[in-house]
Amino acid sequence: MIQSLLGVAIMSMAATSLLIAIRIGDNSLDNVKSHPLTSYEKRILQKAGYTGANYIDKLNSEISQHINSLIQQNAS
Repeated sequence: MIQSLLGVAIMSMAATSLLIAIRIGDNSLDNVKSHPLTSYEKRILQKAGYTGANYIDKLNSEISQHINSLIQQNAS
């Protein structure tokens, strides 16, 4: 009897942990869209040879499109 109650408690904690992890993942995807590239990331791109605002704007739009497609895939 005590073993079954302990098993139910462990199973409940595992299910709750899984749901919390999924929620954190969804929230992090939502937050990624709202932040532009940092100055550090822009410097990395410039050192890699991608100079000019055109490259950075294109990269920002591609990142947004990719994140939107991931969100749509997760929603369905």
